[in-house]
Amino acid sequence: MPDELKPLARVETPTPGPEMTPAPEQPEEIPETIPETPAMPVKETAAEAAPLPTPVQIAPPRRPIPHPKDEETLKIENILEEDLADLYKQMSPEKQKAFAERGETVTRRIKEMLMKGVRHAKKILEMIIEWLKMIPGVNKFFLEQEAKIKADKIMKL
Repeated sequence: MPDELKPLARVETPTPGPEMTPAPEQPEEIPETIPETPAMPVKETAAEAAPLPTPVQIAPPRRPIPHPKDEETLKIENILEEDLADLYKQMSPEKQKAFAERGETVTRRIKEMLMKGVRHAKKILEMIIEWLKMIPGVNKFFLEQEAKIKADKIMKL
């Protein structure tokens, strides 16, 4: 017989012995509930998770640093301030602020006029009168008299 037609020989498979016991195929048991693992502390919100930022302090708006006033400016201011302390204290805080700002403006303009060598007594007198008119309830003649006295003292500078 040709080799091709030879019957196949039976191969015997060894029977499993105690050394070769196959593990029985059993499906893994899936627990119905997941066992609890020791809980790690969980931060509840993102705000608690991140460290708190340091509070930002907002600085108040800076005022321009006032330049030291020269001697002539101080003299003009002192002349304009004479005998007005009581009237100034009687004003409301808003009026006081406006009066002080206007007084500084008048002082600057008078100083500029004196620096240029231009001495217009009438112009200085008008500026002082306009400034003093901010004082509420003051007699017109008092204003003119005070303005004249102050203008004369400034002109002597």
